[in-house]
Amino acid sequence: MNNLIRIVTFGLLIVILINPSIGQEQEHRDLFRKWDRNRDRVLTRQEVPAANRDRFDEVDENHDGRISWQEHMRAFQNEREPRQRERGNTGPAALAHWKHADIQQIGIRQTWPQEPDGFDRTAIVSQPKHARGKLPVILFFHGAGGNAAGPMRQWEFLTYDCVVVSAQGYRKTWNIHGEPSKAPDVEFFKQLLNQLETEFPAANLDDVSLIGFSNGSGFIHRLLIEVDEPFSKRNFLLGSSLIEQQYHDGSFWTPTKDTDRYDKKATPKSGRMIAYFHGTNDRVVPYQGGKRGRFPHVSALETANAWAKANGYRGKPRSLEQGKSITDSVTALTFAGTDVAFYSVDGGGHGFEPHQKDVRQIVKKLLNQ
Repeated sequence: MNNLIRIVTFGLLIVILINPSIGQEQEHRDLFRKWDRNRDRVLTRQEVPAANRDRFDEVDENHDGRISWQEHMRAFQNEREPRQRERGNTGPAALAHWKHADIQQIGIRQTWPQEPDGFDRTAIVSQPKHARGKLPVILFFHGAGGNAAGPMRQWEFLTYDCVVVSAQGYRKTWNIHGEPSKAPDVEFFKQLLNQLETEFPAANLDDVSLIGFSNGSGFIHRLLIEVDEPFSKRNFLLGSSLIEQQYHDGSFWTPTKDTDRYDKKATPKSGRMIAYFHGTNDRVVPYQGGKRGRFPHVSALETANAWAKANGYRGKPRSLEQGKSITDSVTALTFAGTDVAFYSVDGGGHGFEPHQKDVRQIVKKLLNQ
């Protein structure tokens, strides 16, 4: 028996030496089991060691706030076979299998202290092949650690009837406060709209909707505060409240020099449609406010009331008890005289898990109105 065990063990060792990826794959399997402390076969952000969390949003393909066994192993496959990976591709090749839309990538060159020699910023543009006349435009802004292809894949149903643009953040983040990116993102956004107007005649820039996820939602907060001219008809903020640098003492603030310091009072343009979604169990951007890492956030309810006031609401701050249940998991709070609504997702995590479908259906309904 001992001889048999030695023979089998030696045979496995030979296989691993001939094909090292087998041994590496086992290491990844062992890591998953080690990190999955409660044995529920998914990894939360808290279960992943701090040194590995910078890739969490990239590996979490469906942005539900959890990494499944399959997502974990696909990330390993993407690392092992970088030339063959599709799911990890951040460019148009990730969507090359689409039959209903033409996919392009556009570029905008910018220069700033991090990139003194210039850097080509990019965005993926999807245009339905059946396009006739002007079409509504949807702009996606991914979360930290994500990429432009991710929202396109997850929200593909929107690409059949709209020109959909998904922008790529520098170093996979949007510059709000404390991110790796210090890029001039607000200017990038303005240039992106100009390029759409020039190069995509089917894009109706009078009918633009913005959809942001987490860090990308935080970037939309910046745009709503800092850009005066009309640029969007609808704004969907998913999973990100204002940070205290942007809103405190009853006022909005904007940076005059860089996002390290918000030092100038601002009055956001009123009359905007804002749909703000937040999960009550969000452990990344706390629903009740407080610090995410080093940077404190305003609570979800205070964020909603702040935007309502900025857009013409004159009543007392509203509470969730004054809202209306629209699904088993979602309560909608509206504000008289405004087009601002707060959608509280009961039990929802940072990616609204397990109620992602409810959120997507509500967004789809609002886009169709």
